[in-house]
Amino acid sequence: MSAETPPNAAAPAGAGPSDGHSEKEEGWLPGWVVLIVVAVLVVGAVLIAPRIDVRGGSGDPVPTGLKAELGTPSIPDPAEEGVEGATTEEEMVAGVLRYAMERRVLEQAKMELPISSECTTSDSTTYECTVTVDDQPVHSTIQVDDVSNLTVTSGEQTMIDRDTIHYTVLEQEVAVTDHAIHLEAHQTVAESQKGDSPYDAPRCDEDLPALQVLPEGEDAEGNCYAKPNGWRAWPNWSAKLTISANSTGPNLWSD
Repeated sequence: MSAETPPNAAAPAGAGPSDGHSEKEEGWLPGWVVLIVVAVLVVGAVLIAPRIDVRGGSGDPVPTGLKAELGTPSIPDPAEEGVEGATTEEEMVAGVLRYAMERRVLEQAKMELPISSECTTSDSTTYECTVTVDDQPVHSTIQVDDVSNLTVTSGEQTMIDRDTIHYTVLEQEVAVTDHAIHLEAHQTVAESQKGDSPYDAPRCDEDLPALQVLPEGEDAEGNCYAKPNGWRAWPNWSAKLTISANSTGPNLWSD
């Protein structure tokens, strides 16, 4: 009489399914297929990304052939012709500062513009100067440090040695013209040629104000753009160049 296996007896360890086939995982791609897909995506990104320039349509090309112009102050150089009508030391110093501030504003503007000025003091050491350029006031506060070697002559004109007047500009506003911005854009591109990602094709917003008066260090209205080149600049999208007011005129820098 043969022995029978109890109905609820445990199956032998390691026993497989009754159909004799091993189970396979479903829903996963072979590894070599995944590698091919990744490679295709990388190559596609390298080829397509440079063509997707999000700032490519911003701004108009900066005109070529531009030149910086040397504007003419409204008063003659005090070092050559003195300060006409000055009878006090304050009036002489004010004349020197007027000429210096007008020259500075014209150098910032990089062009000839209608200009006038006024400098006043209440304590003989701090002067408030206002240069009016193209009907816009440009203010500055100046500390006069030393006038001990001021040379005075008799007569209707007072001849002075401008170099002996030492002063410090404490605060100032800057005249920023679109002409100066365009010149600076070309200069920025020229200087970038020394680096690993040189710029080309400078552009600026077409609606840049003709003249902006800004506190020194403040950002101006509008932007310029340029395209960097070289493998370090991949994907070579146009860079936005922020315009800021510098004591010598506009300064462009990339964010």
